[in-house]
Amino acid sequence: MNNTTINTVNHISSSIFDSSTSSIRQIISFWPNILIAVGVFLFGLAFSIAVKKTVIKVGEKIDVHNFTKKIGLQNLLLKFNIHSAPSIVIARFLQGWIFTIFLLTSTQILKLDPVSDFLEDVINFLPNVVVALFIMLFAVRFGDFLSGIVMGAFYSKDSHAGKILSLVCKNIIVAFGALVALNQMHIASEFIKIIFIGLISMVSLAGGLAFGLGGKEVVYEFLEDLRNQHKEELKTKKSSNKKKS
Repeated sequence: MNNTTINTVNHISSSIFDSSTSSIRQIISFWPNILIAVGVFLFGLAFSIAVKKTVIKVGEKIDVHNFTKKIGLQNLLLKFNIHSAPSIVIARFLQGWIFTIFLLTSTQILKLDPVSDFLEDVINFLPNVVVALFIMLFAVRFGDFLSGIVMGAFYSKDSHAGKILSLVCKNIIVAFGALVALNQMHIASEFIKIIFIGLISMVSLAGGLAFGLGGKEVVYEFLEDLRNQHKEELKTKKSSNKKKS
């Protein structure tokens, strides 16, 4: 074996040894970060579970169930096919939020930048979900309230005009609240604007067609009901004036 071959073999061996040594050093130097990240992860998992159990117990003591039922939160959750108790829903939300924060810290320690960016976006997005939920809750409650006022403006509960107007008012408020909630969560803002413009155009076109073509009888009944209602009010006022005189 000549000197050239020996030098080549030595060079290859030295390169392999140096790269292996460098890799081992990097693993050894990075090992504490792995241990710290795992410790943060496990602590976050245990802490989030403890927070969940605490919130559930506190919710049972202060009777969150009846409070959420009064403000309509429980009915709103049922509409979203969530059958768990509101205190459990809140506890699970806090558990997930806290656990995600610790998971983000672990990924930052490990310098997993793409994962860290994603988790940071999730953490920043969760408060918007809470705000959107309360917007929907307010929209539903206000829609019911306004519907009751419109229905109460008609003396007869069997009034077709009152039922139609109350239903239209409630649905408009709820639909508007849904659009605001989606906008709060920054979900397709431009698409929501297009939907809103489309809904306004659809209602306007439907109203024009109803008055002009297919809804003549319905419109006639609606206006006739209003006229009869007005006549009843006039009779009531005249009779009360006669009694006073």
